[in-house]
Amino acid sequence: MNLHRAGCQEEEVTCPCPGCDARLLRKGLDAHVQATHLLSPEKQLQTLWREVARLRAKSESEQHLAVASPTSFIFNWHADGWGDGHFQSETCDLGDGVTVNCVFQSRSSDPEHSHFIGYGIKGRAKCKVHVTLSILDKHDKVLRSLPDIGTAAAPSEQVEPDFKVLSGWGREFTPTAEEKVQSERADGSIRLRAVVRLFLDAAP
Repeated sequence: MNLHRAGCQEEEVTCPCPGCDARLLRKGLDAHVQATHLLSPEKQLQTLWREVARLRAKSESEQHLAVASPTSFIFNWHADGWGDGHFQSETCDLGDGVTVNCVFQSRSSDPEHSHFIGYGIKGRAKCKVHVTLSILDKHDKVLRSLPDIGTAAAPSEQVEPDFKVLSGWGREFTPTAEEKVQSERADGSIRLRAVVRLFLDAAP
C-alpha cells in the first residue's frame, strides 16, 4: 500500500514550488508546474518588469518617509515659580524664517485653569506636530506629563492660514499643592520640558 501511495496519480499533493500552496492530484502536478511556474521568455520579462516596478515604488516610498520624518526639539527652560508670569524658552531657528519655541504662563485670574504650557511655530501656515509637555521635579525627573498633542503615528495638524504664526498651542492645567512642593527648587524656580516633533511633510 505504501509503495502504491508513493506514486498514486489520484492522491492529492501540495505543489513543491516555493511559495505555492496549491493542492491538486498528482496526475495534474506536471501540467500545473509547466503552466504556472515554468514561464515563457515573455512571461519572465513581464515578471521582471513587475519586480522592477515594485522595487521602484518601495524606493520612492522610503524617500517619502525620509522627507516626512519629524525633526525633534527638546526644550528645557525655567519659570520663577508658580506665581503670575510669562516665561519663554530659547528659540530654535530652522532657517527660511521658521522658528520654534515654547512658553509657560501662569494666570491667577483663572484659578480653574491657572497655568498654561505650550509651543509656538513661526514662519509656517501649516504643520503637523507631536508634542509632549512636562513639569520636572527637583531632580529633573518628570513630575507631571500633560496629555500629548498628537501622536507619533498620527501627528496633530495645526493651521493658521492668515498669519503664518502657529502659536498658543498647548495645555492648560492646575498644579496640586503637592506638585508645587515637589517641583520648586531652592531658589523658588521650577523647570519645564517640551519635546516638539515637527513633521516636515506638511506644506509651508
